[in-house]
Amino acid sequence: MYIPDELFNMLGAKTRVSDEDFVVKSPRSNYLSYDGYYRALKRYCRELGITKIGTHGLRHSTSELYTKFGASRDDLRILFGHSNSKVTDIYIHDKGQRLAAVADNISLLGCAGS
Repeated sequence: MYIPDELFNMLGAKTRVSDEDFVVKSPRSNYLSYDGYYRALKRYCRELGITKIGTHGLRHSTSELYTKFGASRDDLRILFGHSNSKVTDIYIHDKGQRLAAVADNISLLGCAGS
């Protein structure tokens, strides 16, 4: 499972109260079009009082969260279903910024006694 347990459980609860296989569907069919999805996303942002975000922005936010909590470039590639890691690089924002933090946590003197 590649999504947080809390979200997985919430989506599972939604599907249990639905007669359909889809968690999100359009009023007229089982398939939610991109336009329908985008309209719903904008409505949710407005209802929550947050800045409107598009689907591409959601992918960037997801990559930031997953990276912050330890996901690697390959983890993101799998999560997003990219066949080429160069596409995944678009969603990686730190570009080596974490290296300084890693270096600060490495104590060469502490390793000498091992």
